[in-house]
Amino acid sequence: MKGFISQYWSHAYHDLNHTSAVHLSNNWDVKLVEHAIGLYKGIWEERNKHIHGNTRGKSQKLQQQKVQDQVTRIYQNPPGLASRFPSIKKAPLKDHLNKSTTHLKHWISRINHQVNVSNHLQSQDKRRQHSILSFCQS
Repeated sequence: MKGFISQYWSHAYHDLNHTSAVHLSNNWDVKLVEHAIGLYKGIWEERNKHIHGNTRGKSQKLQQQKVQDQVTRIYQNPPGLASRFPSIKKAPLKDHLNKSTTHLKHWISRINHQVNVSNHLQSQDKRRQHSILSFCQS
């Protein structure tokens, strides 16, 4: 950004300066870059405060709420798991939400792994199933 402003806008200013009575200070392009960077930095900091919170405690609460929302969504729309895995609703949702954030993250990771394994097993079962016609043709 600094190179773009300092090169192109400076050239445009100098071209204008020769044909116009308007005069700006010599370091206006440097000031423009400073203000633009300050604006973008302020926007970024406000975004981070909104997403991550101002303090470590607020950040942890936001993270905990996010993980609890994921667990609630899994309970509301449970994935199809292979019969070898326990049912998601084996334990009540209320019991899960009382666990620590780390425990819930591990539980979500385990469920995602079980979904992947279940999908893999299901695709293997489909490959093993043949119709009578395909059996007779071989």
